[in-house]
Amino acid sequence: MYHIIKLLSYVIRTFLLPNPFSPLGASAEIINIIFGIALVPITYCMVGLNYKKGTDPGLGSFLFFVVYALNSLVTYLVCGVYPNTVLMVAIVVIYLILYTIISVKFRAYSHR
Repeated sequence: MYHIIKLLSYVIRTFLLPNPFSPLGASAEIINIIFGIALVPITYCMVGLNYKKGTDPGLGSFLFFVVYALNSLVTYLVCGVYPNTVLMVAIVVIYLILYTIISVKFRAYSHR
C-alpha cells in the first residue's frame, strides 16, 4: 500500500499541484526551482512532529502528501499578497498556529 500512496503522492505533487510561486509572475519557475526544494524538508519535519518514522509507512506517505499540499497552498497565498508584508506574515502565523493545534489534537488522539 505504501508504494501506491507514495507513487500517487509524487505524481500529484509533480504534475497536478500548481506552482506555488506562480503569483510572482514570469520568474515563478526559477523561484520554484530555487526555493521550492525547501518545501520537501520543511514538510518532512512538520510530518515528523506527528508521525514516528517506520510505524505505518502508508500513513506517513499520506500525511506527507497532505502537509505538502497545505504548505504549497500557504506558499501560494503568501505569494499572492506580496508585497503586503503584514498580510504575508499573518497568513504564515495563522497557518502555524492552526497546524500546531491540529498536531497536538492528532498526537493526543493517536496515543489513546
